Amino acid sequence: MGGLLIENGRVIDGTGTPPRPRGWVLTDGELIAAVGEGTPPASKVPDGVRRIDAKGGSILPGLINLHVHIHRRHLHRPMSQTAFRAGARAVEALPDTLRILWALRNLWWEMQEGATTFREISSKHRINLTIKQAIQMGIFKGPRLFCCGQGVGMTGGHGSHGGGGTSEADGPDEVRKAVRAELKAGVDFIKVMASAGLAAMPDEDPRMVEFSVAELRAACEEAHARHRRVAAHAYPAQAIKNCVLAGVDCIEHGSIMDDETIAMMVERKTCYVPTMTGMYNFWQREVQYGRKDIADTIRAVILEPHRVSVAKCHAQGVRIGTGTDTLGQLNQEIEMLHDCGIPTMDCLRAATSVGAEIMGLEDEIGTLEPAKRADVLVVDGNPVENLAALRNVRTVIHDGWIVDGETLAVFGGAHSLRTAPTVEAAVGAGAGGHA
Repeated sequence: MGGLLIENGRVIDGTGTPPRPRGWVLTDGELIAAVGEGTPPASKVPDGVRRIDAKGGSILPGLINLHVHIHRRHLHRPMSQTAFRAGARAVEALPDTLRILWALRNLWWEMQEGATTFREISSKHRINLTIKQAIQMGIFKGPRLFCCGQGVGMTGGHGSHGGGGTSEADGPDEVRKAVRAELKAGVDFIKVMASAGLAAMPDEDPRMVEFSVAELRAACEEAHARHRRVAAHAYPAQAIKNCVLAGVDCIEHGSIMDDETIAMMVERKTCYVPTMTGMYNFWQREVQYGRKDIADTIRAVILEPHRVSVAKCHAQGVRIGTGTDTLGQLNQEIEMLHDCGIPTMDCLRAATSVGAEIMGLEDEIGTLEPAKRADVLVVDGNPVENLAALRNVRTVIHDGWIVDGETLAVFGGAHSLRTAPTVEAAVGAGAGGHA
């Protein structure tokens, strides 16, 4: 794999330091070789390197989506404007083969929008692990996947409705066994369900607390003993407190917090992935389809306190990362963090370096520094001045290769398929009927 020189652009390296007004990034195979300002020295640029002119734009690390169910991600797109619960149940009812194909298509779409790393946070029958293996084997090109396999929850709890694929367990011993099964399958982290959620309303109420501290502690002990982190689906304050007391590493959603909860998270260094845009767009779908009672509950119980929770967590120093869940968009998530009063540079770091820290991958990704993976995003404009610039993607590079419809249609190894000019041509456009 040849090197790339991305030059003449504003370098926002993800570390939080001020941007280099006219900088450059040089890659060597799958890694970043050098980063600098001004004109790159000729001695550093090998013969035959491919040059990418970023003039008028900005050069950033590839973005990180920390909360995604990739086999359902097409449900947020205009081609699939169905009620979320109906669409999600329809996708979960598909055979694994079709859900894998949807996941691959969705990954290709989202890579071209700037994301190069995804924390895949549970899929029925662990198809996320299958897709990750296929990418690692070179059967398909794709992003970096960080997978939990299936989530673990209580019998009848969140994820057990609508065929979502949660492994049901009750009591510390059963939870240990369920977590061990995920670890045996080769997961990168563990996900637990500490509360009810939105997707199964009205069968569930997101204020319901599910797993006990003892059950959550059993999950954490098993995961941490094998150097795996634990993320917890948790909406209300009591469920979050249970998670923090048990040793959970990261709270997902976390809409309803009080000052005591946030203080506990600060003390234990618990991370936070709010998924604001996923819930906001869920509410919009309920409004669109005339489900006023559920929409009003979501607005009052989730959306309104959520903004306060996010703002307070940031002010107190909780590490916050970006995740979309099913219906969100990554650039929208970054903008919504900014709407909570978070400075622009911190919003960008939430989708880059802080996201890497939350996964424990800060030595590999998240910043533009020598010896890091060559994940690079070029956008038009200056996202430090206006985050909407992230919507104007010019070039995406993952592990040193340019992400586009042509390269995605090539094997991960040296052999190639007949290429196609766009993702739509490669996988077929308009096949939205399965949503």
